Amino acid sequence: MAEFKKTMTRTGFAYFLILGGATVLQMGFVNIAAFVFPALTDNYIFLSLVTALPIYILALVAYLAIIRKMPAAVNADTRKISVGRFLLLLIFCLGMMYFLNIVSNYITYFIAFLKGRAVINPLQEGVEMGGIAFTVLYACIAAPIFEEIIFRKMLWRAVGRYGERIFVVTSAVIFGAFHGNLSQLLYAAAIGAVLAMIYSRTGKLRYCIFMHMALNFIGSLIVPTLMTSGGTYAPAMIYGLIVLTILYTGITLALYGRNIHLRDNGEELPERALRCEFSSVGMVIYLLCALTLTTIMTVV
Repeated sequence: MAEFKKTMTRTGFAYFLILGGATVLQMGFVNIAAFVFPALTDNYIFLSLVTALPIYILALVAYLAIIRKMPAAVNADTRKISVGRFLLLLIFCLGMMYFLNIVSNYITYFIAFLKGRAVINPLQEGVEMGGIAFTVLYACIAAPIFEEIIFRKMLWRAVGRYGERIFVVTSAVIFGAFHGNLSQLLYAAAIGAVLAMIYSRTGKLRYCIFMHMALNFIGSLIVPTLMTSGGTYAPAMIYGLIVLTILYTGITLALYGRNIHLRDNGEELPERALRCEFSSVGMVIYLLCALTLTTIMTVV
């Protein structure tokens, strides 16, 4: 148990370094820009770069300083995913994403009602402010590549030796919490779990990257375009039919795949391993940091 808890503490500290450190740097850069070049604080490209670059840089620091020094994980499986199965997984992810997005919307609407103003949705604001070219480059290409390296490949290096169940649950919790807002928390955690399982069972990061790219492309470009084009009811009706189809298919696939079990196929785990993991000092500090950021984004 001691070695397991030590591993989880170091993993939690690594991701706290990324999240907490990036938040401090982001605030510092924005405040400096507001003082020196105030117009930059309204520039979406600048804000996106200020948000992303500290995360990617500190992820490298966390890997070199902490995760690289941890015992190597066992190799992931090396299965292949056919085009048909990839498309089914994509539909399943879309179904989960839109279902959990609806749940999140009701939660944020209720909170907005209580506080008397809307809850900030960073994703929606980004889609509205960013141009198509930058959205494709950042949200559909750069972000999926770097996020899959950070939250799947790097995390597998840290905890993969303890098996699929620990890796998938840890990836879901860390990835969902890292977004720092209620609007994305639930579906980001669910998508993180699916992507972690894909990596665990294939050992190929490219499947995760392509899936992430497809989800971001649909969520940040296709859907907003359908909702806003033409000024008629037709795009909204098309979007509604697509969402209903995806929800139906996704729920069907979820029920069909309910007998899929996460495997404890790594080193021996202590009793109540998940409780042990999320009570470790590093994980508690990481989750408290993420909870604080989410609370600030919700109440501001």
